[in-house]
Amino acid sequence: MSESLLVCLFVCVYLSVCVSVYLSVWSVKAARRELEHQRQLEWERQRRDQLMAETQREHSQVDKLRLEIGQHRQQLDIVVCLFYSLSLSLCLVSVFLFQSVHTPELSQWRLCRRYSGSSKVPDTLRSCSLPPS
Repeated sequence: MSESLLVCLFVCVYLSVCVSVYLSVWSVKAARRELEHQRQLEWERQRRDQLMAETQREHSQVDKLRLEIGQHRQQLDIVVCLFYSLSLSLCLVSVFLFQSVHTPELSQWRLCRRYSGSSKVPDTLRSCSLPPS
């Protein structure tokens, strides 16, 4: 009986060692899986933070570009206003010049010059004088 008790004790010890080894291996694998899971979570958090920072930079750049577009539109409006103002001034100057060129004295002077070398000068133009310079 003592031999069977020893065998039983040996088997129990052997089984307990096997179970301990199995549980140790299982706990090591579980710890590795947990560590890998924590690393994965940390990597995802860092990646999310990077993407968030990049998104904020892009939003900042878009805001700056929108501000520049607004400034360029204001400058363009000023240039367009100046263009129309200068166009109006040019029209006024051309109207003034057209009116000043078509005064009766200049018209008469032009007729005198046209007929100056001809014998067909009308009697009304015989006393032409040049306009003052």
